[in-house]
Amino acid sequence: MSKVGALQFVTDLSLGQADSAISDKFFDDVIFDLSKDQWFTAVTFLSQFVATSEYGLPTDVINIIAIFSENRMLFKATERELEFQSPHWRSEVGQPIAYSTENEDDGNFRLYKIPNFDGSLTVLHTRILDPDAAPPATPTDIPDWLELPV
Repeated sequence: MSKVGALQFVTDLSLGQADSAISDKFFDDVIFDLSKDQWFTAVTFLSQFVATSEYGLPTDVINIIAIFSENRMLFKATERELEFQSPHWRSEVGQPIAYSTENEDDGNFRLYKIPNFDGSLTVLHTRILDPDAAPPATPTDIPDWLELPV
């Protein structure tokens, strides 16, 4: 069901008495809240490059659930934990074992250790479902199994 369809459904159920601006805002808030709570997940594949520790994510990412480097799950660490591991953690090279989003721009993360090989990163994350998105952005509709609750 598209956003337009859902809002029309609200209008029909309320016999035309629902305020369209309030309904529109409520719909967007519900979709965003569902996005934060891992109802809408996605996987993003990134290329891992030698000597590159900082990586960016698409703008629709809300929360990172897990990151894998060459089929090895990396643990999320704070900078304090990484400094305890090694005072020179920002410059250590080797197989990545952790990632940190602390003190990084929104949508970015840093690997610890800096990769010494080219490979791939797999990022499992929650994402914003944008019902207003125009193609080729996807999806533009609410999944069928969520039509009634929304």
